[in-house]
Amino acid sequence: MLRIVTLACIFCILLSIGTYAQTVVPAGDVSGTWDAVGSPYQVEGDILIPYGEYLTVNPSVTVEFMGHYKLTVNGWLYAEAIKDDSIRFLSQDLQDGWNGIRFIESEDSSRLSYCILENGRATGSDPDYRGGAIYCAGSNPVISHCLLVDNSAQSTGGAISCDGANPVIDHCILYNNTADNSGGAIYLVDSDAAIVNCTITGNYAPWGGGVCFSSMETATIINSIVEGNTGNGGIFFDDCQNVNTTYNSFHNNENGDFFGTIPPELGVLSTTNANGDSCDAYYNLFSDPLFVDRLAQDFNLLEGSPCVDAGSPDSPLDPDETVADMGALYYHQVLWAEGNDNLLNPDIHTLLSNYPNPFNPSTTINYFMPAAGHVVLKVHDLQGRLIATLADGRQNQGMHQATFNGSNLASGVYIYTLITDQNRTSAKMILMR
Repeated sequence: MLRIVTLACIFCILLSIGTYAQTVVPAGDVSGTWDAVGSPYQVEGDILIPYGEYLTVNPSVTVEFMGHYKLTVNGWLYAEAIKDDSIRFLSQDLQDGWNGIRFIESEDSSRLSYCILENGRATGSDPDYRGGAIYCAGSNPVISHCLLVDNSAQSTGGAISCDGANPVIDHCILYNNTADNSGGAIYLVDSDAAIVNCTITGNYAPWGGGVCFSSMETATIINSIVEGNTGNGGIFFDDCQNVNTTYNSFHNNENGDFFGTIPPELGVLSTTNANGDSCDAYYNLFSDPLFVDRLAQDFNLLEGSPCVDAGSPDSPLDPDETVADMGALYYHQVLWAEGNDNLLNPDIHTLLSNYPNPFNPSTTINYFMPAAGHVVLKVHDLQGRLIATLADGRQNQGMHQATFNGSNLASGVYIYTLITDQNRTSAKMILMR
């Protein structure tokens, strides 16, 4: 009898914990604070942040829409997380999705940072069929360091659609979004929006596979990567008076990088940038950005990427205090002087030079591990193809070395990358026959 009572008590405790760990949100007005204790927040109808009210969503929160419902913002939305502790907006039903966040004449200063917005489906009547994850009308939110993936729109803006709005969209990754009309990732009409340091890749729309600028006084995109989008052009310029398209990387966009009314010098290689790479008059590049692993959705840059240090010199420096890179994810450069052992960081791994360099046919790569852990050491060519895996396993603390043999390879530059749980570092080596 005692055993039965004990088991019953344990069951009741577990049941109460399970109930406490989720919050049901009915249709209607919402405000206040959503924190991790109440997550996931399961939305069971259309919800609204009224004028004069705010909703704060804290890190680690998941907002799960249980049907094709939307969050309309008339007041303020503050969904601000940190790099390793994001906020997620998603749908229980992957096919029908949810109807996105819709900023309608909302108060200024709403912010989304380090949020993941996925499986938004903009369908129905106007404007609900615009902007798979985010729709802005007469609103100016800041959308920063967000991942927008697998969203779609029946009309414009597979991930983001803005009409008469002036949002800031910076350091965002927009991947695998689709629109049935224009702007596979982003659609901006009659807006004064800026797209800065974004990675826009693998999106689709009949007009502007990546971005569509329409009826804009100035179409602004800076320090961004627009790559591998399908439809007519990576960017579609539709009736734009001025085009501010500078310090970007365009590559492998179906039917050309640009479509519509294009300034005469845009896309015409005519000069070189500070790195010595060929570019147009606006310092845009047109070569492979060299992602670490596009198929695995790892859009970090390899050390040999032409996008490293190729952003606008007027932009803020990257966190490693070097010139801004292009794209949402900067490449962290380890600056060191040969022979200076004091630069070995005791807390993170350190990738030292290979010797000899240039080499023929083999060279030795040295690296330091501050603690035991899993190590991966790989070699790629400048096209991002894997050439060799020199290490993939657990190693002890201390100095290590690996030998790379290029006997069967052509002369050229190769990139070696050291990956641990704490860091990723790359460097160049030259095979010279």
